Amino acid sequence: MVLPPSPSPAKIPRRSSYFWKVSTVVLLAICGLSLCIKSISHTASSFDLFSSLAIVAVPVDAPQNPPFPSHSSSSSPSRSLAAEESEEEKEAARKAQREADSRELEKCPAASEVEYGDLERFGQHYPNPLNYSRAECLCNPVHNFVVLSMQRSGSGWFETFLNSHPNISSHGEIFIVRPRRANASAVAETLDRVYNLDWTSSAAKNSCTSAVGFKWMLNQGAMEFSSDVAEYFKKRHVSVILLIRKNVLRRLISILANAYDRKTALVGVHKSHTHSKEEAEKLATFRPNVSAKHLEGNLQRVQEMVDDALRAFNGTRRMLVYYEDVVKNKTILEEVQRFLGVPAQELTSKQVKIHTRPLRESIENYDDVAKKLKGTEFEKFLVDESYD
Repeated sequence: MVLPPSPSPAKIPRRSSYFWKVSTVVLLAICGLSLCIKSISHTASSFDLFSSLAIVAVPVDAPQNPPFPSHSSSSSPSRSLAAEESEEEKEAARKAQREADSRELEKCPAASEVEYGDLERFGQHYPNPLNYSRAECLCNPVHNFVVLSMQRSGSGWFETFLNSHPNISSHGEIFIVRPRRANASAVAETLDRVYNLDWTSSAAKNSCTSAVGFKWMLNQGAMEFSSDVAEYFKKRHVSVILLIRKNVLRRLISILANAYDRKTALVGVHKSHTHSKEEAEKLATFRPNVSAKHLEGNLQRVQEMVDDALRAFNGTRRMLVYYEDVVKNKTILEEVQRFLGVPAQELTSKQVKIHTRPLRESIENYDDVAKKLKGTEFEKFLVDESYD
């Protein structure tokens, strides 16, 4: 039997040596890792200390987070100081100009002494605004006015005449915006804003503005708060132009035609007013069918509103103007100018009238309407008048 050879004595030491080598490498790796961790921790601590020292070293008056990069530590404060000095200089200049305007203003004639022809004296003021100089118009007094009217009564056309005058500024239908007429306080606040424009805005025409106003529809708060409004007009010396359309039947036709065009846009877009004869002729092709059943009642309510307005604003400085009179006789506009205290001149408008045809050609059911109004106070409106 042959036995296996016995292990060589030299093999055992080699296994023991290999074990110790591996152990030594692992131990060295652990030590190296420990040293690295300690080094990182020390570095972080040093960085924190340096950062804290650096923050302490920043001057107290230096901005911590400057909004823009600065090339030098003193440039930003210098610019700020220069801006402050510049603003102070501007304010000082404005103050000096205002004081100079005030001295010149004392030389102007008293507003109460100014009269125009045989008209009664009316309220005027000499604005001296805070934010701009009115030097060239300093002794030019300003008067406030309002045009009270109803929709489709020629108020837009009438206002274009007023604004063609270099000394008149009429600012449109201010109270068409509902919040401005939510209550009596809102109405008063809106009136203040309009009549204080010459104190807050330097926007003006080429000539000095002498009359500032706007147009106001009776159903836009004017009648709802009529007592408060009339009192306001008296206190602020606001002159009232009451523009009325006598022929309430023709006004009704205009309302119905305008409502129809709002839905159909006969010329492509809705036009309440036009500057084109071609567009006017196309808009006039629509002939409304008027409800004869409720016609007399509708016309009566319109007439009552006009009468109520005449009574409500009777205590104000008032001028009654009829639309039909302006159409037939442009000399009425001269009286309006004298009423507003501006030099009379020829006024112009680019608006083209739409409904100029006889009533028989303007109402689809004219015979029914004529029959309904016969013998009433409104029968007179069936008589055709020239509107060319």
